[in-house]
Amino acid sequence: MAMHQINAFMPDGPASTHHSTIHGKAGSEFDLKQDYVVGPSGSCIAMMRNFYPGLLQADQRYSQVAAEFATRIFEFTEFINNVVGVEKFTGKLNAVVSFHDSCHGLRELGIKQGPRNILRRINGLKLIELPYNEVCCGFGGTFAVKFPEISVAMADEKLKNFDQTKADILVSTDTSCLMHLHGRAKRKGFNQRFAHIAEIMAESIS
Repeated sequence: MAMHQINAFMPDGPASTHHSTIHGKAGSEFDLKQDYVVGPSGSCIAMMRNFYPGLLQADQRYSQVAAEFATRIFEFTEFINNVVGVEKFTGKLNAVVSFHDSCHGLRELGIKQGPRNILRRINGLKLIELPYNEVCCGFGGTFAVKFPEISVAMADEKLKNFDQTKADILVSTDTSCLMHLHGRAKRKGFNQRFAHIAEIMAESIS
């Protein structure tokens, strides 16, 4: 961000999307005066962009501002591609990576080619497409708690597909997917790396 004279500001406090806390929490987010709000997780951005306006539609104080807020909130790779301009980014990193499409990023936000466009601008990096890359990793928030056996089986299938690529790093745009897969990989004794795309970008320009 700093390379392109973008001043980044991180507000204090955890985010929450529970309906009973939305009025208070959303109020503090809506009061932010920044031009854009950028997040590293498709699930969080999808909630705030796609669902805040509907949840607050009947609220006289926040209905209009929620709709306006939704127009300036971006998932990280959306921001790089559509606001900053992906052509302004270039890096160098000798690595073989594969990419996992997160459910919320892909299905709620329509993010597909953007992250790949970024990775392809890193010299020395080889991208190997993951088999069945649009299939869920099995986390799904409370899904993993309510249906742990299914969640683990889905993670194992994703890890099997990742292993087939022979890539060193599995990259994604959603930290929850990475947490789930990394945790399962450690349990199985795998030593591949799992990284958010922002980490790969930072390493490529360091």
